[in-house]
Formats: sequence, structure tokens, C-alpha cells
Amino acid sequence: MADKSVASSYVREARRVRNLLFQVRDWKVTTSIITYELGYMIRQLFYADVYPARAEGHRLQAKSDIIDVITQIEALCQDMVWDFDELRIQGAEKFLERMKQIQAQRAGGDTSKLQSSEPSS
Repeated sequence: MADKSVASSYVREARRVRNLLFQVRDWKVTTSIITYELGYMIRQLFYADVYPARAEGHRLQAKSDIIDVITQIEALCQDMVWDFDELRIQGAEKFLERMKQIQAQRAGGDTSKLQSSEPSS
């Protein structure tokens, strides 16, 4: 696994090159790239299901695509001056809390009150 500081320097360099190419530092560019890459990853996972003989190749491509998505999300966090690692921790905590709620509700047999949690600021 790559060192965190090395990975961050790669992201900073990629953003620098992107900014030179597009001559813009804008969240809209980054989110457009995220959307494109995420769609491509989903397509590869779909192909893996539809074409089982070539599933391994499609899953490998999907893995490459998710790497691109994660990198762009980290770049977006830098653009927005958000701490990427802090957001990852908060996201994991929020997910775990939600799974515990669902587990408790299922244990009680009542799934009618399952609701999504309010978005945090």
C-alpha cells in the first residue's frame, strides 16, 4: 500500500496538471469527472454479471475505475478545503450507526420505521 503522504502528493500533482489543462479550479469539473468515472465503473460491474466468461477482466477494470473515483473525490475535498480522511472516518461511523439501527429494528421485527438518516453538515 502506498504511503499516505505519497498518495496525497500524487493527488496534488494531478490537480495541478488538471488545473493547467482546464485553466480552472472548479468543483464542477471534478464532480463531472467523478460522475463519468462512477458510471464507467458501474457499467463494468454490469458487464461482469452479463458476460461471466469475461467477468474477471471487467472486475479488474471496475477496480481501476473506482481508483479514479476515489482520487477525484480526494481532489474535490482539497478543492472544497475538506479533510478527506476525516470525512472517511465520519462516513464509516455513520454507516456503522445506521447498520446497528437496521439490525435492531430487524431483531424487533419492525421494519416499517426504517428511515434514512438526516444528512450531516
